[in-house]
Amino acid sequence: MELVLTEKFKKDYKKLAFVIQKQIDKKLKFFTEKPFHNSFRIKKMQSRAGIYEASINMQYRFLFQVDGSACILLRIDTHDILEK
Repeated sequence: MELVLTEKFKKDYKKLAFVIQKQIDKKLKFFTEKPFHNSFRIKKMQSRAGIYEASINMQYRFLFQVDGSACILLRIDTHDILEK
């Protein structure tokens, strides 16, 4: 699966601590190999059609949508991202 990073995702990522960025890098690499693995705890967002949320760890998650064989990464942050 190809990952497409939006400008908002890139901006969110740059704001995070280096240690968190490394966790994200590792988890997203795994996401390209097994996008619907249980460890991501993927849920369809009820408030936004076609948008999914997935976990990096217990504190951080990302929002994405699927477009054919591409996964568009929309945002990444703490669990509060759902309110943004």
